Amino acid sequence: MRAISNGDFPQYDVNDLSGFYFPRGAILGRDLSRVLDVNLNDLSQVQEDVSHARYHYSAGKYTPLHPYEGETTPHYTGPQPPARHRRQ
Repeated sequence: MRAISNGDFPQYDVNDLSGFYFPRGAILGRDLSRVLDVNLNDLSQVQEDVSHARYHYSAGKYTPLHPYEGETTPHYTGPQPPARHRRQ
């Protein structure tokens, strides 16, 4: 598991990032005892793919891209409107 925390639950002042109960950073391998620093602007530190999303990347769905480089091309294959089984 890999996750990024934006930090939450300030203990003292909302502007004091060091006082968050859940600190900002990366969590790797479900190890909540270590939260690693992350530079969100570094293209090599933050990447995402669309392998489990309803979007498509021109380079392929398994190609990780930084959000700044990402594409938002919808790839929805579900039911098309109007929905057949909606409540009246």
